[in-house]
Amino acid sequence: MRITFQLIILFYCFTFLLSCTEEESLNINYPRIKTLDVSVNTMEEVIYQAEITYRGETEILSYGFVWSQGNNPDLISGSQVRLNGKPESNIFTIPIHDFLIKNTTYTIRAFVETDQYIIYGQKIEFTSLCCL
Repeated sequence: MRITFQLIILFYCFTFLLSCTEEESLNINYPRIKTLDVSVNTMEEVIYQAEITYRGETEILSYGFVWSQGNNPDLISGSQVRLNGKPESNIFTIPIHDFLIKNTTYTIRAFVETDQYIIYGQKIEFTSLCCL
């Protein structure tokens, strides 16, 4: 009888924990962003592209791209191009003319920043053909 009671209590505790996790994940309402393929337009220009797949309920304060020769670029350690305000369209592009070393592999990802979060898109690797 005692083991049955303990199993019932354990079952209810487990169910309660799972239900809290689902509710919390449904209530997080921040933007989502997807890094799109890098376009090499000419020998002198690379175009970074991204799509905001969900704008959420928090205001976007800035957006852009971070990149580095390492595996995990972020706003602290990577090079960046940032635009203030929110993008007019869900898809945005930013041409890059400088800052890249020719024949070098970079990892890039898009980001959006709100007053509460910095949200990064997935990482994309590309090899530069242009610039320095």
